[in-house]
Amino acid sequence: MDTVTRSRSSARRVQGPQRSSLIPRGRGAGALRSAIHRVLTTDEIVRYIMAFLVSPTYMFYNMGRGGLSSLAALAATCSALSEPALEILWRQLDNFEPVGLLWDIVRSAQGPKTVAPVYSQRLMKYASYVREIVIHSGDVPEPFLALSPQAIFPSLRRLHWVLESEAKIQHFAQFAVPGLRSLCIDLYSSDVDDISLFYRMETRPVEDPLLVNTLIDGLRAAQAARTTLDSLEIFWLNAPSFSRSPDFLNLLMPFKHLKTLALELQIIAGTPRALEMLSTLPHLAHLTLQNRGKFDMVSSRLQFHPARSGFDALRSLSLHLSPCHVYSILSNFPKRSLENCTTRFIGGATEPAQRAITELVMTKLVGRTTQFLSLDFQDGDDADLHSERGLFASVSPSILPLLCTRDLVQVEIGCVDPEAITDRMCSEFAKAWPQLRVLNLRPQPSWTEDVKENLLSSMVTLRALRIFAEGCPHLSYLNITLNAVGNHWANEAQHLRQIHSRQPVTLSLGESQITHPDAVAMYLSRCFSPIPVLDYGTYVAPLGRYVGHRSRASIGWERVSALLLAGSRGRN
Repeated sequence: MDTVTRSRSSARRVQGPQRSSLIPRGRGAGALRSAIHRVLTTDEIVRYIMAFLVSPTYMFYNMGRGGLSSLAALAATCSALSEPALEILWRQLDNFEPVGLLWDIVRSAQGPKTVAPVYSQRLMKYASYVREIVIHSGDVPEPFLALSPQAIFPSLRRLHWVLESEAKIQHFAQFAVPGLRSLCIDLYSSDVDDISLFYRMETRPVEDPLLVNTLIDGLRAAQAARTTLDSLEIFWLNAPSFSRSPDFLNLLMPFKHLKTLALELQIIAGTPRALEMLSTLPHLAHLTLQNRGKFDMVSSRLQFHPARSGFDALRSLSLHLSPCHVYSILSNFPKRSLENCTTRFIGGATEPAQRAITELVMTKLVGRTTQFLSLDFQDGDDADLHSERGLFASVSPSILPLLCTRDLVQVEIGCVDPEAITDRMCSEFAKAWPQLRVLNLRPQPSWTEDVKENLLSSMVTLRALRIFAEGCPHLSYLNITLNAVGNHWANEAQHLRQIHSRQPVTLSLGESQITHPDAVAMYLSRCFSPIPVLDYGTYVAPLGRYVGHRSRASIGWERVSALLLAGSRGRN
C-alpha cells in the first residue's frame, strides 16, 4: 500500500460515527474534499501554517521539539507541500552541516553515475533557499570555497561568521553576495576561559595578521559586491590592539545604508577621528561600542576628536565599556536626544565616576524623545573581582535623584542594592516619570537568593507599589525586590480606595520576603484592578510549573497569586 492510500485509509478511520452527522455524504463529501484540497493548495495558507511550526510560540510550548522534524515530514509528503516546507526548512541554518552533507555526497561520486548530478542539483536548489546561515571557520571544505558561493547562496541575507579559539582561519569574503544585508563576525581570539585568570593576564594578546587581513578582505569583498549592508556587528573576545584601525574605518565609510553598527572599541581606538567618521553615516540608527577584552583593564586614554555634529539619524546608543572609556566617548559625543540609551560598565565605578557619567548621559543623550534608559554599573559576571578592588559593585544612591530630571518611559537600573531603594525614592520616581511604562530595578546578584533580615527595615515596601499604581497610570511592568513581611498589610488595605489600572501590571518580585500571603493579597487587590500578574522566584507562568528550586518566598507569592485569582473570579 503506497503512502497516499495509507493516508486515505487513516482519514476514513478518523471519521467515526460520532462525527458522521457533521460530514456531508454523497456529493457533499466530494465538495468537502475539494474545499480541503483548495485550502492546502493555497500557497499563502500553507506557508502560514508551516511558518507557525518554527515560530517562537510553537517552539516554546513544545519545549523546542517538533518544529523542524514536522517540516521535514511535510516536505516528504507530497509535491504540493514539498516546496514551501523545504523553503522554510532551509531558510535559516545554525551551521554548515546540512550543506556539507550534500557536498560530501556530490564529492564522493560513489554508486551510479547519475547520483552525483542529482545531488549536485539538489545542493544548488536547497542552498538557494538559505537566507541566514552561521558558519564556523574551519567547517567549510576548501574545494567548496574554491567554487563560487555567490552562485550557491544567491539569496543569502545574513551571514554569521564564527572563529573559535585555535580554529583554522578561513576567508568569508566568498559569501559576500550582492543581496547580503547583515554581517555578524564573532571572533574568539583567546583560549582563556577562566574569567579570573583572564583579568590577571600580564600581557595583551598578540595581533594575528592573518585574522586581521581576513577581516579587512571580507569588508572589501562586501564593498566590491555592491552589497547594501544595513547591519554590521563585530564581536571580539579578548581582542588585541588593532593596528589597522584607519583601514577598517575607511572601508566602512562607503556603506551608507548602515543602520545598525556594533564594534569592539579596540577596532576604532587607534583612529582619533573615529567618532567624527562614524557621525557621517547618514542612516546610522543603532550604535554599540563594547569591550570584552584586556584592553579595558589597561590604563590607557582614548584620544578621540570631538564629534560636534552628525549622528542625525541615531536613535539608540549602547556602551559596554570601562567607566573611563564611557566618559571619554560621552565627552566627545554631540548632544542628541536618543530614543534608547544603554550604559553598562566593566570593572565597577567609583561614586564620583558614576555621578559624572550619569550627568553626561542625562544632559547629552536624554531628552524629549527618550523612551528607554538603562544604567548598569556592575558587570554581574565579575562581582567578586570588582569588590576586591574596592570599586562600587552597585549603583550609588547619590545618582538616583539625577535620573528624576527627565520624564522617562522605560527605565532599567542595575545592579541595585535593595537598601538603596526606599518608599521615598519611589515616590520621587513616580512624580518625575508620570508616563512610565516599564521600571526594572535589577538587584545585585548577591541579593537575589535571599535578602538579609537586618536590611528589611530599610528596604522598599508594598507601599511603593501603591505609589506607582497611583502616580504612573501607564505602568505595565515593574521589577523590584521589596519587604512584604508582616500582617499589618490587611489593616492598611481596609483604609485604601480601589485603584483601577488601564491594563494588567506585571510585578516581578524575585525573592521579595513575605510572611502573611493573605494580608499581602488583600493589599495588592486594593492597588491594582485588574489584578496584577505576579512573576516570582523561578515560576514559569506559561508552563504552569516551577523550574528549579522553590524557595519559601516563592511559595508565599504563589499563595498570593492564587488568592488574587480566586478573588477576581468571585467578583466576576
